[in-house]
Amino acid sequence: MNVHQLRREQSVHAASHLNALYNACARRYVDAANLLEIGGTVIGEISQSLYQAIDLAPLLPVFWRACERYNDEIYSPQAELWGSEQNDAFMQWSRYFHHHFVPAFVSENRTVRDVLRAMRKLPCDDPRLACEALVAEAVNMTLPTLLPGVLRADLPNYLQADPLR
Repeated sequence: MNVHQLRREQSVHAASHLNALYNACARRYVDAANLLEIGGTVIGEISQSLYQAIDLAPLLPVFWRACERYNDEIYSPQAELWGSEQNDAFMQWSRYFHHHFVPAFVSENRTVRDVLRAMRKLPCDDPRLACEALVAEAVNMTLPTLLPGVLRADLPNYLQADPLR
């Protein structure tokens, strides 16, 4: 799969990926409110939105920026030369999105609130500014180390072998 095919697959599956991002942020917000025993119409609306079809278009700029960054800095067409299903480019993208990108966004209170503001689920004067903040976060977030599993497993031993390295 070349980068153009990967972009096409990312585009086809954008809604499901954005739904995962929104749901993770909404669940975190609702869970925090429940923990503090805080209720209200806003919490109720966010909670109900988890089970309704919603327009995810406000989050598309964040998604496209995440795609661009992944495609430019992480994607390697050579990984598929090994012929393993584990090296499938779209599977690797999905793994990155669901296991790195979404958890990174959900781990920050500010990004959770900005996702909900961009989606107009929390009060906000200008949801576009919330979306711009999310795009900036996607641009500036730390990317995972992408060494092959064997090297990643040996990395601590390699670094400990010679402390001057």
